[in-house]
Amino acid sequence: MAILLELVTGLPIFTWIFKVGPVAAVLCTLLWMVYAITLHPLTNVPGPFWASVAPIWYMYRIYKGDMDKAQRALHTRYGPVV
Repeated sequence: MAILLELVTGLPIFTWIFKVGPVAAVLCTLLWMVYAITLHPLTNVPGPFWASVAPIWYMYRIYKGDMDKAQRALHTRYGPVV
């Protein structure tokens, strides 16, 4: 597989794993964030910024163990639609 990839693209597998892969991941994340902020159908729903652009906010709250408190605080602050 690595030989085929190198023959087709001219780049060794090391370059794909450690250079092209991380750049592509960062680019996809940034493009998703721009889409979530501007074009997503739920853009007008109020809520915290980081929760609207990335699932990391949810994972962090679950890891801390206070997701229920955070959701109650969000409902108190933004209303029942959050």
